[in-house]
Amino acid sequence: MTPLEATRAWLRTCPHIDKNDKLNLNHLGAAPTGYSLTLTGHTRKEDVCGSVTSVYHFALFARMPWGPELAMNIAASEFFAGLDEWIWAQERAHAYPAIDGETPVRVEAKNAGLIVAANAQAAQYQIQIELTTEEVSPYGES
Repeated sequence: MTPLEATRAWLRTCPHIDKNDKLNLNHLGAAPTGYSLTLTGHTRKEDVCGSVTSVYHFALFARMPWGPELAMNIAASEFFAGLDEWIWAQERAHAYPAIDGETPVRVEAKNAGLIVAANAQAAQYQIQIELTTEEVSPYGES
């Protein structure tokens, strides 16, 4: 799988993301609750032995109910706190997305769910996820 597809499949295993809600790629639908994963950047560095380290930057967007009612806003905050903890637990367990031709070595959440847009009924949140992988040199390990 590509890094985007693999990360989506990996996020689908997160117990905080309801399996009944859609997790799209590069598209956040109109449903009251939904998610979209986007690859926002990719850097690659090659060392003198030919081994490559890649860093993939993802944004997970979530649309969730929002408004003056405190309970639904707390639920959104708890969702992102739980997602952040889940990503940390995956890092500690070395349970990474399975990417073809690359070996993931680190994953981390870079923020805790920022509101990037809102109206009277819903808010769009964003959490940034960084995934680091390594490719072994075709000349063997250094």
